[in-house]
Order: sequence, then structure tokens, then C-alpha cells
Amino acid sequence: SVSQRRVEAAFNMDGVRGYMRVTQRHPSEPAVISYDLFGLENNIKLVTIRELPLATRTSPDNSRLCSTLGAVFDPRRVMSFTSSSNAGPTGADYRPTIDLIPVGNLSAKHGPLSVIDSEYEDHYMGEFTDHNLQLYGTHSISGRSILIHKNNGEPWVCATLQHLDRPVHIAVASFYYPVVGQIVFQQPSNDPHAETSVLVEVYNPNGVDKPSDQLA
Repeated sequence: SVSQRRVEAAFNMDGVRGYMRVTQRHPSEPAVISYDLFGLENNIKLVTIRELPLATRTSPDNSRLCSTLGAVFDPRRVMSFTSSSNAGPTGADYRPTIDLIPVGNLSAKHGPLSVIDSEYEDHYMGEFTDHNLQLYGTHSISGRSILIHKNNGEPWVCATLQHLDRPVHIAVASFYYPVVGQIVFQQPSNDPHAETSVLVEVYNPNGVDKPSDQLA
């Protein structure tokens, strides 16, 4: 039988703390996204799921770290279609339907995050249902990341979506010369039929500053 899956992005960066959690009970059911966050300072207009997790080579510069997560997760290549001459109607009054919004563009589908009245200041909490996100199969968002932008669009704080309640087997191939880095394989240890995610993070220490990241 297929068991429920949950992943969580735990934020603790630049004064922002809390989580965004995704739960899906079955591949045929929608995903439920819940969040409980503090310290956003009303930067709630743009939240996206990105293709890649945070790099293992940490950086003290959050904007730099959160700028290396790849593009908005878009397995159906919707952005390629909407940017072509066949994209259909455009203009200030045009609002695309859900099928023309990238899967990872949470704000375009669900709107800004919600501030709540509580004993704490700058507190945001809510929940929404998404029929396009998957925690199963090739297009799973597990192991990718969530990026919260400043309201001006600048990348701000980010966190990797990690499995909850499920131990994970990890195998690592490390490289030291002539390139440096690692290839990481991850699979839930209690489900041998589950997907294996593969993260490739290698770079040339002799002049190439940015690592080559891929997540399959």
C-alpha cells in the first residue's frame, strides 16, 4: 500500500524562523501546504519552489546562497510555452489559468501568505491545497527547496524540503581531484520502491566559483 508522505522546509535565516510543510496522502490526492513563520516583515508576496536544494558549501551571504537554487520548479515547461509566440492572450488584464502557471510558483497560484493576530508580532500562519504538487514519482518536490523573496523580487531566505517521519538512506560519492564535490543519493529506508533522488554538486577549485548542481 502507498503511505502518506510529508516534507518540510525549516527556516532559520536572517531573522526568519518557522516552517513550510507539504503533506500528500496518496499520489492521486492533492498536496496540502501548511506554514507557520515569524519575522517575514510583510515580505509575503512571492514564494517559490526551486529546482535545487541549498548547496552544501555554505555561504555567509544569504542572498548568494539563495540565488543558487536553480529556476522555479516547472516540470511541465510551462514557462517555455508562455514565453513563446504561442502563449495566447497577454496584457494587464490577463490572468493565466492554473495549468499555465509553473508548479513551483506558489504565490501565483495561492496568493500572498497570511498574517495572523497572535501574541507574537510578525506571525504568519495558514494552509492551502495544491492539486499540481507531487511528493511521489519523477516530479516530486522532495529534496528541492522553498525560496521566500523580498517583495521587490530579490531572493531572501530559503530552506530545503526534507522528509519528515521517514528515515532516509544516503550514499555519497566524494571527489577530490581534479574536480571537488560530491554526488549524493537519497531514498527513504522503509520503502525500497520509492524514488531515489540524486544531487550532483561538483566544481573546479582552479577558478570556477559556482558549483554545478543538478537534482534528478
